[in-house]
Amino acid sequence: MRRKKRRIGMLLLLGALIWSCNRDKRGELFDIHPSSMSHEREQHTQTWMKFSVDETKQDMILILSSIAQYEPVSVLVSKADKPELMKLLGKLNTHHYPIKVLETKVKDPYVRDTGPTFVISNAGAKGGINFNPKREDSLEDLNITDFITTQTNAEIIRSNIVLNGNCFDVNGLGTALITESCIINDELNPYWDKSQIETELKVLLGLQKMEWFQNSL
Repeated sequence: MRRKKRRIGMLLLLGALIWSCNRDKRGELFDIHPSSMSHEREQHTQTWMKFSVDETKQDMILILSSIAQYEPVSVLVSKADKPELMKLLGKLNTHHYPIKVLETKVKDPYVRDTGPTFVISNAGAKGGINFNPKREDSLEDLNITDFITTQTNAEIIRSNIVLNGNCFDVNGLGTALITESCIINDELNPYWDKSQIETELKVLLGLQKMEWFQNSL
């Protein structure tokens, strides 16, 4: 009986050790999938935008209408702002490519900050990385990443790093330009050093080389 209890205790200890080794210091499970990110100049399937009623709304309508002459556009809009968007757009079928309007919670227009980072896995599957974007002025946008990824039938890939999508740029050939101040700081990633961040980003974005800059890109 004593030997059986000792064996059970050892199994519980081993299980706790395995559990702790698979979690980072913030208590989140690692979920890294080898993948690569294409350069933004490569051919797009569509463009994603967000519409919010502010002083730039006329410019936003002009931009998305212009893009729709060359590729499909999906626009995220809140329930309150949707009537004005539809009024400004007019008939959606007047553009060469379709404009799809999707209703969800939207506060600011910055898709690149809070939207997913699209990548292709080694097996050729499309994925959307959720980098846990953090915008103090836009708490409602925290679920935008998964919403867009789901709409595109892509796999949701969860990173442990906290960053906004505008803090790096890739050339599609294995090199990235990255803003150090937007990633390596105690507010966003308090338990990460540069080498750990590089390891995860290299796997997620298919990188071999990372050039770091102090100021914003």
